[in-house]
Amino acid sequence: AEPSASEQAKLDAGQVRVAEGALSMLDIQSLAQVKALPLIAMPAQVAFAEDTLSAAPAPADARVLSVHAHSGDVVSKGALLAVLLSADALQTRSDVSDARIAHAAAATELQRQRVMTDRGVGTDIDLRSAQTRLQETQQALSRAQGSAALLGQGQGDRLEVRAPRAGVVAQRNAVPGAAVEAGAALFMVGEGRSLGVTAQAYEADVAQLKPGAQVTVSLPQLTRDVPGT
Repeated sequence: AEPSASEQAKLDAGQVRVAEGALSMLDIQSLAQVKALPLIAMPAQVAFAEDTLSAAPAPADARVLSVHAHSGDVVSKGALLAVLLSADALQTRSDVSDARIAHAAAATELQRQRVMTDRGVGTDIDLRSAQTRLQETQQALSRAQGSAALLGQGQGDRLEVRAPRAGVVAQRNAVPGAAVEAGAALFMVGEGRSLGVTAQAYEADVAQLKPGAQVTVSLPQLTRDVPGT
């Protein structure tokens, strides 16, 4: 018999009443109760730990001639990242050549003064003057070589910017043809294992977040989501 309207009203929400004769036609299985977890969407950014990032700066005022690495590239320590064109580099390296020539001339003059003194035709004043000149040119040469060493690798007006460590290029600021100042960070290289995701939770969602909860990271650069905790 069909249930009356009053009997139907007694059913809880979500319940149905089946006629006794229809039970034999149904396949009834028990379902485990599943607790639905809240789905929380949060903006996030992928970044390296600060102490694992190393900068590859421009060693002098220059112009970017060519770029050999891009963001996301895996590089080894010392890998070529970019080549720069610098008039300052050319002048610094020329100063080394001039200082080396001056030092060689001073050494030759000192040797000549020693020979003349040994033969009795030279004077102590000229000998001491030659010794002082040699010391001065040695100091000038050391200063010039020190300045040139700060430029790194390259010849003439070319500067080579190389990776300061093995890792992943996290940021590339070098653009072919662009002028750069000495010390400007052209690349940032980070350790791949230190790459992490920092999410920003809304205040209303904080209470629902638990340590160890499953998360899914979606990146526009990837074709699939990345699971994690």
